[in-house]
Amino acid sequence: MLSVPGGFHTVALVVYSWALYIEIFHFARYYYSFSFKFATVWFNLYCVFYHLCATVKVYLLKHESNARIHESLKKLFTTIADYTYASVIFPQAPLISFTFWAMYCMDPVGAVPLHVQRDQFWIYATHIQHSLIVVTLVLDFFLNQHNYPRKSTGIKVMLLFTVGYNMLHSFRGIVYNDWAYNFFNHIQGPVIGLLYVLGNIVLTGIYLTGHFLNAAKQRLFPSEYQLKYE
Repeated sequence: MLSVPGGFHTVALVVYSWALYIEIFHFARYYYSFSFKFATVWFNLYCVFYHLCATVKVYLLKHESNARIHESLKKLFTTIADYTYASVIFPQAPLISFTFWAMYCMDPVGAVPLHVQRDQFWIYATHIQHSLIVVTLVLDFFLNQHNYPRKSTGIKVMLLFTVGYNMLHSFRGIVYNDWAYNFFNHIQGPVIGLLYVLGNIVLTGIYLTGHFLNAAKQRLFPSEYQLKYE
C-alpha cells in the first residue's frame, strides 16, 4: 500500500510527465519548433526528474533490505531529491508562477498567442505548469522532511541551472531571433542582462527563504514528529 508521500509523488510524477509530453510532442509540433526555449518547460522536466527520484526514495525508505547496494541507493536518491527540491523546485516555482501570470494579466496575447490559447490542451497544461507547481511545492514542504545543503552549495547549484538557461535563452534569441516572449524583441541587450541578474537575485532570496523555513520547521517539528513513510 502506498504511503501518503509515496502516493503524492507518484501522482505528481504522472501529472507533470503528461504536461511535459504535451509540451514537447504537441505544442512544439504545431506551434513552435523548440519548446525548451521556455523556462517553464525546463522546470517541468525538473519536476518530473524530482518526483521520480522522490518516489524511488520513498520506496527505498519503506522497504528495507540487507543488500549492500540498498543503503547506497537510498543515500543517492535522498541526496538528489533534497538538492533538487532545495536548489531548483523551491526557488523557481514561485517565480515562474508569478512572472507568467503577471505577464498574462497585463498582455494575454503577448504572453501566449491566441491560436495557442485555443488549443484543447492549453488550459490544462498551463495550470499544471504555472499554478499546480506552487500547490505541490507547499504540499511537498509539509509532507516530507527535506535536508537542505549548505547555503553556499545550494546557491551554486541553483545558479548553475538558472545561468545555464539564461545562456541558452540568449543564444536562441540572438542567433535565431527566437526569444521566449515577444517583449524581448523590444529591449536592448544590457536590459536583458539586467533582467537576468535581477532574476537570479530574486531566486537567491527565495532559496534563502526556503532554507530558513525548512530550518524553522525542523526546530518546531523534530524528526520524531515528522510524517513518516510507514
